[in-house]
Amino acid sequence: MSDHRLFRTDEFDRKLSKFAKQIQNRIEKKLKDLVYDQLKTEPHFGRNIKKLRNYTPLDIL
Repeated sequence: MSDHRLFRTDEFDRKLSKFAKQIQNRIEKKLKDLVYDQLKTEPHFGRNIKKLRNYTPLDIL
């Protein structure tokens, strides 16, 4: 199975920025270590995962 592309939305970045920097770094590390690889291979893993429509990403993970 081919890898899928993952994008972070502006809403996600805004909500993440409300946390203290130390917490932001821990969340980022957990996402990179545990979540992103899983989602790239199985994009429908989880209840709140949605395919984005009409979204132009600024950067790719």
